[in-house]
Amino acid sequence: MVRISIPRYECGTGPIEGQTVSVHSTVQTAKGLSAYAYAWTVTGARLAHGESGYGATLRIVAPSATEQVQLALSVSDDDGFVGTAGATFTPITFAQAAVNGFICRVEHLVKVNMLVDPLLDPRRDLNLDPVTEPELERVLGIAEQIVRSAQSALVAFTRSRRELKPGTKVSLNGYLRCS
Repeated sequence: MVRISIPRYECGTGPIEGQTVSVHSTVQTAKGLSAYAYAWTVTGARLAHGESGYGATLRIVAPSATEQVQLALSVSDDDGFVGTAGATFTPITFAQAAVNGFICRVEHLVKVNMLVDPLLDPRRDLNLDPVTEPELERVLGIAEQIVRSAQSALVAFTRSRRELKPGTKVSLNGYLRCS
């Protein structure tokens, strides 16, 4: 069995336009032989500098976000085993990657810091173990990080929709409030 693995980054974000992408292959046979010959075919992207297309890993340069990339791989061994695999992906834009990254950071902050926070522990008896000032400061700090990440995601999203240049001011009034 032959498989192609297209890399996924934080929170499942796929390849980003213009970046070099390392696509990996895996081969599973009953014999477990180690000498294989690989032949990749790529449509919609160009090979990275120095890439031959004849190895277990293929490096390509992701095209613009409107272009679909098709990959085909043929693997053979000395005993005549031939396996093939195919995969397709469409890169995302830098703006999409930025928005995904900010949203991922917000989700991480909420999951890691809020859901395991001792202040939210349903078994905690607040009469016997009252809330301390450092705990409240920690929760406030986490909330501020969440707001900053959400604001950054909104700015990146707005830029990607309006195709604004970096440095353009975007109003966040009415979207996020922390009181």
